[in-house]
Amino acid sequence: MGDGVGKSEAGEKTDHPAGDAGQWLIDLKASIVFLTRLPITISAGSFPPLAAAARAFGPAGALIGAAGAAVYGCLHALGVPENVAVAVALGALILVTGGLHEDGLADTADGFGGGHDARQRLAIMRDSRIGSYGVIALVLAFIIRWAALTQIAAASGAQASGWLVAGVMIAIQCLSRAAMVAMLASLPAARPEGRSAEAGRPGRATLVQATTVSLGIFVAVLWPFASIWAMTAVALAGLAATLVIMSLSRWLIDGQTGDVCGSVQVASEAAMLVVASATMG
Repeated sequence: MGDGVGKSEAGEKTDHPAGDAGQWLIDLKASIVFLTRLPITISAGSFPPLAAAARAFGPAGALIGAAGAAVYGCLHALGVPENVAVAVALGALILVTGGLHEDGLADTADGFGGGHDARQRLAIMRDSRIGSYGVIALVLAFIIRWAALTQIAAASGAQASGWLVAGVMIAIQCLSRAAMVAMLASLPAARPEGRSAEAGRPGRATLVQATTVSLGIFVAVLWPFASIWAMTAVALAGLAATLVIMSLSRWLIDGQTGDVCGSVQVASEAAMLVVASATMG
């Protein structure tokens, strides 16, 4: 978890009223600060509890996706080969987030793969060094995302590929952040003293708001390019990946951590891109 996260009592479920537009803007700003390395600041006293602000993770993810889409669109317009443009755009996404989610994926893979019990797994996940499981997970995650987006670009044709790839990036970056909220809301913090515990747990209202808003953005962005069936299949792939990571986390460490939430984002993104590559274009 990042610095400056608003705190709440451990395990406390926190919500913000759905109709408060001013609070939505604060939550969106807080989500951008937490999820990215963009030069935006919030004073320590006004940073809302992350558990409640997490309802804006989806819109923040859409903005992250828009940054990657802009990079891809510029390169596509300049005639850069699709495989190269996609690789650079993925690099831009990682640059914007500071590799936050990829770091979580690597730590989770090392902990889940190398530990023999919950205590050892959590200790490994806190180690700043990266092991073989982490390296393999990172390489596979990048290759899967790169290959899927390249296939979407190739299948959609030269004229439409720029818009379709941009739309897919924005929509899936958005919905994969809602998966993080589902993880935070569904499982307790695995460590009583960790940042995840300090942030509290999103309540039912926060989860509903995060899911509804993220799905709305997802459908609105992809509506010109994809059928209802394709969008449903993509969203279900993200849900399946989330449930798998959630089940493993419950089984292996009896809860969740910030690293696991990051791994959920990457895993759900990769799963959705794989299905998108088979149903769109």
